[in-house]
Order: sequence, then structure tokens, then C-alpha cells
Amino acid sequence: MTYDQAIESLEAGTPSKEALELAADALAFVQGLHQMFSENGMTSSENPTLNELENLIDATHGELGAACLFLCEPSFSRVPDMLRGISKKLESAGGANVAPVVVVKGFDRLAKRIENTRIQMQSLVNTTVAASNAT
Repeated sequence: MTYDQAIESLEAGTPSKEALELAADALAFVQGLHQMFSENGMTSSENPTLNELENLIDATHGELGAACLFLCEPSFSRVPDMLRGISKKLESAGGANVAPVVVVKGFDRLAKRIENTRIQMQSLVNTTVAASNAT
């Protein structure tokens, strides 16, 4: 069953067991997401609101994008290697006992995202240069 089908089933007032399970899973996800933001001090509300969660996700995504753009500058060329090194050191030092697994993995993921941002920025520069040369 797709989410669209589950929504139709719920809206029709005759939800199937599968639609109810999907709805419960979605609510549990919302609650977990809210808890994560709450534990990081990004919200003080007791109960999640979807508008606030949407704003928090947008803010987090924007902050990560800004950091990656900043760190893809040539003067920070070694940052991805350094981030991977930190990840490996945390893993060998006890992993989840030192930092949450998501943070340990986050160092590797951030390194990859910085590298991907560099590639995208270079592609944009190359496209802009080619377009200006064509005129």
C-alpha cells in the first residue's frame, strides 16, 4: 500500500489495517524527529507540530548547506580528509561510547557532502565560463 492509498483510506473513514499501521509509523516518525530536535535544544514545545518540524528541517538543511559551501573553498581542501580521520579515531576509541553513532558516521557523510559541493561548484564555474566564452 502506498502512502497516497493509505491517506485515501483514512480520509474515507474506513481505514484498512495496513493504512492504520502506516499512519502509526508516520506518527512515530514525527514523534522521534521532534524528540531529536528537542534533545538538541532546537525546540521547547512538548508536542510536535508539523509546521515547526518543517521549519527545523529547513533550518538544519540550510545550515549544513552553508557550512559545506564555506568548507568547499580551496583553503579548506584538507577538511574532508580531516573529517574522515576524526571518524576513524572515534571508531577506534570506542565509537558509540565516545560519540553517538550518527555523529561518528556524520563526519564521513559531511566529508562526502563537502566533496560533492566542490564538484557542483566547479561544474557551475565551468558552465558559467563556457557560457561567457560563447558570447
